[in-house]
Amino acid sequence: MATVPPEWEAYARLQTEVARSSKADNRVEALEAAMNKLLDAGNSLDEQAVTTATKTAARRNRHRSVLRHRHLPREEPTNNPVSEIEARSLCAQVETVIKPDDLRVFTSVAAGQSHRQIASAFGCTPTAIGVRILRARRNVKAALPAQLLAELTEMLAA
Repeated sequence: MATVPPEWEAYARLQTEVARSSKADNRVEALEAAMNKLLDAGNSLDEQAVTTATKTAARRNRHRSVLRHRHLPREEPTNNPVSEIEARSLCAQVETVIKPDDLRVFTSVAAGQSHRQIASAFGCTPTAIGVRILRARRNVKAALPAQLLAELTEMLAA
């Protein structure tokens, strides 16, 4: 194995700790945050700053975890094969009505991408994407039978 240059020893140490971890927990997230901080600073942080960054990130992750447990409802995942089959069937029916580009826009929005990110993928402006989404929604509502639209709305609300 190649030797690590002295200026990268802190980064290599953090990377080794992450590699040795058997699960993704708050500690690993904190180590990755410290590694990102090292990279952002051009690897010019001393050992104390790296330790502080790791502890700060771990504290933030614990705080976020507490907030999630305190304020988000705990839902047990349900594996209902009938509803999964119905959802697939419904998606197949919707895909026959939607244009491929509109489907790409919908899936991008569902994936959490911003209008700017979607616009760069389509080669247009974010405003044009907003208009495209509006028109695609109208087209889908107009093209879908009322019963299918009601089922889709019910499924998405659940």
